[in-house]
Order: sequence, then C-alpha cells, then structure tokens
Amino acid sequence: MYYLAELTDLLEDKLPDAEGSLLEKINIAKQIVEDERLLTNKGVSSAVDTDARFGRKSKSRTFYGYKNHIAMTEEEIITAIHVTPGNEDDGKQLQTLVNKTREQQITIEEVHADTAYSGKENLSFL
Repeated sequence: MYYLAELTDLLEDKLPDAEGSLLEKINIAKQIVEDERLLTNKGVSSAVDTDARFGRKSKSRTFYGYKNHIAMTEEEIITAIHVTPGNEDDGKQLQTLVNKTREQQITIEEVHADTAYSGKENLSFL
C-alpha cells in the first residue's frame, strides 16, 4: 500500500492531467487494491470485467472469460443462448436452454449434448 501511495504522489506531481482522468484511474486502482472483497472473492481476476471467471476446458487447460451455452434445431437454427461466467457448471444451464426453446413454441423431441449436461437432475427434467 505504501508503494501505491508513493507512486500516486509521484504521478500527480510529474504528469500534468488537465482532464483529471489519470487521477481518477489511480483512485480506482487504489480502491481495487484496498478492497478485500475483490482480493478474496473467488475467481475475480479483472477490475474491468468483474463477472468473468476462470474455467476449465480440461484438467490441464484453463480459460478466462465466459461460456456460451447454445440450443439449436437439427437444421442448426439457434433457439436459445445462455452466457455464464467461465466457472459455472455446464449442466446447470440445460434447463434454462430447454425452457427458452419452449418459450419459442418449439417442440423438443430429442436432446443431444455432451456429458457435462447429463446429470440426474437434467435427466429427470427431460
């Protein structure tokens, strides 16, 4: 914290900032560094996009951002889209996709999905 305070003072003295945007950004940075909720909140890694999270593609591959869950017809017409942070469980999104598709007055005869969507709750729902 001491370093950040010194850096702030130095920047304010050395860099003219007629619009005040630099000082505003420095103050935002100070708030982020001092906010323990941000530092301890699981998965928050960006002060700019606080909703994005780390997720896994496999045991060895991670990504940062969001997941797109998409439902479509056999003809590949998209019937529903649901976007979640990267750390959200895929399986919990199936019911949302099915309900959004049904809201479009589309009858669902079959569901094809990867195993992430095949939990007991989803199978009962279908």
